[in-house]
Formats: sequence, C-alpha cells, structure tokens
Amino acid sequence: MRPNTIRTILPATLLALTLPAIAAAAPHPTATTVPGPAAANPSSPTTAAPAPSPPTSPPTHPCATATQQCEGTLEVPLNWSDPTGERIPIPFTYYPRTDQSRPAAGTVLALGGGPASSLGGAVQGHRRALGAESANFDVLAVERRGFGQAAPFACPELDLTTPQTFTDCTTRIGPRIQFFTTDQRVTDVEAVRAALGIPALIPYGTSYGTRDATAYAARFPQRTKAIISDSSTPVGPDGYATGETFNDRLKITATQLTAICTPSPACRALPGTPASRWSALMTRLRATPDPKLPLFALNDIITKPGEPSVGREINAAIHAYLTDDPAPLHRLAATGPTLPPRGSPFTAPFFAYWCADSSYPFSRNATPEIRRAELARYRQANPERPVTAAEVMGAFGWTEDWCANWPTPRPTPLIPPGATLPNVPLLAIGGQLDLGGDQAARTLAAAVPQGRALIIPFGQHVPSITSYAYTPCAAQAVRTFLTNPAKPTPTCTAETYQAQAHFPHSTRTLPTPQAPVLTRPQRTALAVALTTANDALSRRNPNTALQAGRTQLPGVRGGTIHYENPRIRLDNVQHVTDAAVTGTITIPALNEEATATLTVTQGAMTTQLTLRWNPFHPRLLLTICGEINGTSFTATFPNAT
Repeated sequence: MRPNTIRTILPATLLALTLPAIAAAAPHPTATTVPGPAAANPSSPTTAAPAPSPPTSPPTHPCATATQQCEGTLEVPLNWSDPTGERIPIPFTYYPRTDQSRPAAGTVLALGGGPASSLGGAVQGHRRALGAESANFDVLAVERRGFGQAAPFACPELDLTTPQTFTDCTTRIGPRIQFFTTDQRVTDVEAVRAALGIPALIPYGTSYGTRDATAYAARFPQRTKAIISDSSTPVGPDGYATGETFNDRLKITATQLTAICTPSPACRALPGTPASRWSALMTRLRATPDPKLPLFALNDIITKPGEPSVGREINAAIHAYLTDDPAPLHRLAATGPTLPPRGSPFTAPFFAYWCADSSYPFSRNATPEIRRAELARYRQANPERPVTAAEVMGAFGWTEDWCANWPTPRPTPLIPPGATLPNVPLLAIGGQLDLGGDQAARTLAAAVPQGRALIIPFGQHVPSITSYAYTPCAAQAVRTFLTNPAKPTPTCTAETYQAQAHFPHSTRTLPTPQAPVLTRPQRTALAVALTTANDALSRRNPNTALQAGRTQLPGVRGGTIHYENPRIRLDNVQHVTDAAVTGTITIPALNEEATATLTVTQGAMTTQLTLRWNPFHPRLLLTICGEINGTSFTATFPNAT
C-alpha cells in the first residue's frame, strides 16, 4: 500500500537570492586545496579541506517536519544567475527515517541515472540498498529539471540520422534550453535542502547520478557530509565528463575482453590476444561481409562482456569464427539488438544534459558545421580501430556525432574552474566489466584523502542497486560506509564462470571427464551432457541481466533450449554435431547445485544421465555426481573447454 503523502508547493524567491550564482562557480571561500593522491594525477578532481557546516537556516517547507513520505514542489529560477526571471517547478520526495525516536544519522540524497527522471522508481534501488539503515537515515530525491513534472520539454521530431532535426528542436525551444544542465540541477537540489533545513547531505549517485554527486559536492562542499558514487563517470582536468567517444569505448572494450580471458588458462592459451582476434574478425568481415553478423548487433554484444553469457563465450566464439566455425558467433549475435530505420531512442532533455556535461573533440561554442569538421579531423588523426562508428552505427553516429549538433553556449563543467571536492568520506564502487567504471572508481577514490574504492571483479553497472547475485554485498558496503566510514570495505566478486576457449565441433574434440568407474562411451556422453547443460545454464547465471527474459535459444548446432523458470528444457539440443541432448535442468541459485535428468543420443546409442553439480563458480574444475545408466559416479570436468 502506498504511504500517505503531503503535497505542497513553495516559491523559492528568497532561496534564489541567497544561493550562489550559477551553482557556486567559484570554490567556497573557506575551502583550501590540500596535497594528496590527486596531485600525481592531473585528471583527478582536487580536494578541499573540510570546513564546519555553516549554520542551517530554519526550514521553510512543511515536509521538514514530516514523519512519513512527503512530496513537495519548489519553484526555482530557470537560470540561477537570474533569480527574478522565469521560474520552473522542481518536485521532490522526502522519505523520513522509520525510527523517529532519535535524530537522523544523516540524509542520503538519492541521485538516479539516465539522465532521466529522478523520482519514484528511479530511487527505489537506493532505498533498498539502505535496508535496515532506513530506520536511521532520511532519504531525499529531487526531480531532474526537464524530466517528469519539472518543466519537461520534448522534440518528437528528433532523428539521429538527420542533423537538421537537432537544429529545429533547439531553435524551437530557444535560449532556455541551455539551463537544463547538471550545474543548474544541483543548485535545485541545494534549494530543496535549504527549504527542508537539512544541515548537510550524503550524495549517493548511481550511473549518470554520479555526475550529480560530483557537481553538488564541488559546488556545496560545506553541505556535503560524505559521498557514495556507484559506477562513476571520469572527469577530466577541465571539469567535464570524459570517455564518451566511440574511440574511448573501443579501447575500454579491448581491455575488458582481456580481463575476462586472463583468469582462464584455456582462454589465455588461444593464439594472439583478445584485441588482435577482434581486429582479425573485423578484417575478415570487411573482406567478406556476413549477413548473419550485422555490425551493430555484433558490436553491442562485444562491448557487453559483463553479461555472463557474453563474457563466458565471446572470446571462444570469435576464435571459432576465425577457424571457420561461424555457428557460435552467429548465435551470439542473433541475441543482440538491431538498428531502427530512423528516429531517436533518447529525449531532448537527455541531449541537453549529456552534451553539456561531456567533453568532446570539438569546440563547445562553435556552430554544428564547424564542430562536425573538427570531429572529422579528430577521427582522421585518431583512427577508430578495429571498427569505426560509421561501420557500426551508419547514419546514426555515436554520442560525439549527436552532441556536435546540440548547442552548448554556456560553460557547464561538473567541477567548475578552481572548485575542489571536499575532504569527506567517499566510497566509489566500480565493476571491472562496466566500461571503465573500475578505473573511474579508483581515480575518484584516490582524489579524496578519505576516499576508498570497492572494485568488483567481473562486476557490471550500478551493482549496489540492481539485482545481481553480488548486489547484497555491494549494498552492505554502502550500509557499512554510512554507519562507519572508517571501517574496511568488504570484498565483493561477480566471478561465476571461466571464459571458454573453444566450441567443440564434434565429440572427438570434447575434453574427457575424469571418472574412473565410467567406460569411455559413458565419459563421452557425460562430456556431451555437461557442455550442453552448462551452455544452457549460462543464460541463467545469477548475474545475468540482458538475457534474463529470454524464453528460448537455439542450440549451437541444432535443437532448442526452452527457459521455463525454474527449469530449463532441452529439446534435441546439439552442442556438437554428432550428439543431441534432451531433458530438464533445474536452475540453481549462486553456490547451489543444479540437477539434471538428461538423455544423450549419439547415432543409435542412447545414454540416460542424472547429474548434480555447481555450475556457477570460477574454479578450474567442475565436480559432478550422478548416475549413468544406473552406474553411480563422481567426476571432474574442465570449467572452460
């Protein structure tokens, strides 16, 4: 049942007159830069010595005294440099702690990603992460201007393939579009904080919300008690977000392909490197295009090795293709998305934020024509390898192409010139397979003397608020940090598999299980059953996100895998050409055992198997117990073939 809420609207004229112009473009006058780890890295944000929070003015909003969920709206200037100009509504939701018998331990500012709406479902993950600490901490969520009911605007005509639609959109909206940016958004947050009389906030940013957390802390250091940044965006020395170009994505992807291969001896033994094999694949596809490997779908899959089914088999599938076995990569690419003929999956406010917050290889104040020319020269001097944005995206382009057409007339860095991050406790969480999120977390943590990083091996995006098997561990790290920032951060891991090296083509190329009591034909049947079952289970790995909704999948070489939670049904599935598997598999949770009742057919020979094993771990060997045609056995089998 939805809790009762209080709905109020309060003008912010007085607040606008007291808040700094353009979100405190200069550092707080009492802040001083201190030496620290950031001094060795010019791209790291600098830090400021902590200063006592200034006295808090009396609250001016009724939600300040609420003891249950309270929804309010504050009217704020469109342009914080002009407090007497146009005003826009900023809705917010205040979630008081459930234990009202004592003062709050702090107020967590929940900053969701996108950029998109920041209320409702966008912050429920933050609240889940707090768990029992919701009894002690208040939570505040403030709508991101331009979304929801916060002065939204739209350009339904936007088409990524047609630059003129960007011009038409921004011309129609006019100069006001330049104020739907993160620097203005975090000043809205500060206005809400002041209206509620909260002494200081704990920004908890996830994904795009980490930009908000950085921008708020840099502009309002004395109102920042601590910082939590899950899946951070790197910030360059000019204060803008970096790492957004297609070339940046390619470099990170090559690193991630290596990261998933390195722990697997079988994968490491493949010829060449993951990057060189990827390059060889693209060279072959340019010479001989394959209609079953559309480059958009293929690139989308390759750049998402955090998805366990992709990470487990992408290196092996590329190797197989290069050795004239296209079936594994064909199947994998078929699970990827396709490009629409035209249009834009993103809204106009999305571009207003993304393009204003980010650094690109063109002049911020130039016309679109000049920007596109500068971008072309950059790409000529910095070739995209092993594949180009034009090859993958066609006329759609990549983020730098989109933002070349979006005006950014006003300086809007996340960290203003001369501003510093406050020296407060900071927890940066990064997944190793989150497109550079691990390095961004390390850099952010190193920039603050009280900073620490939680890097999750094989981890994906926003682990503290999602539903991966390791999310409870990441959420516990958040709670531990909130209650005792000095306490060591727990260790979390998302490693639940060994990267495969080969897709066996026939039973002759399968590894042989170690099972002395079984005959050779029985060991072969066991190898067929295990490789087929593990392939099917990879789409139900506890850390699966993209494949979780899939209801069926073809076998690599025939048959159909049906996902009927909590079981998997195999219908004549061929993982190798000369054997088929039929039967059922139960889907286990992490650290639990799968069970399977399977029939393996090889020519005229049929073998009945019941199996029990733990499929989701990164150890080199699987241990399997069961029966084959009535013979009990215990066997070991390589985790990576």
